[in-house]
Amino acid sequence: MARGVGFDNIRTYPLSPRLDESMTNPAQRQRFMAYWETLFLSAAPTLIANKKIDARLITRMQQEFRTLTETRTSVFMYGGAQLQAIK
Repeated sequence: MARGVGFDNIRTYPLSPRLDESMTNPAQRQRFMAYWETLFLSAAPTLIANKKIDARLITRMQQEFRTLTETRTSVFMYGGAQLQAIK
């Protein structure tokens, strides 16, 4: 896809942020999970407007993020990839 719109030197990198019990600093855990919660919830207004989710799901998700943040043995992983290219 990137090549089709004029990009060259295309490289992809795995991007798999992870929270587990090795992240022992409470402030670091809080920042990490706050970032992901904000990112996940950024789609909420559009999803609610299109009746794909409701406010109860948002509340439940916020509770789950709090639990992940506060429970030292929680594991949160996100798998993705990052693309780098030159145009």
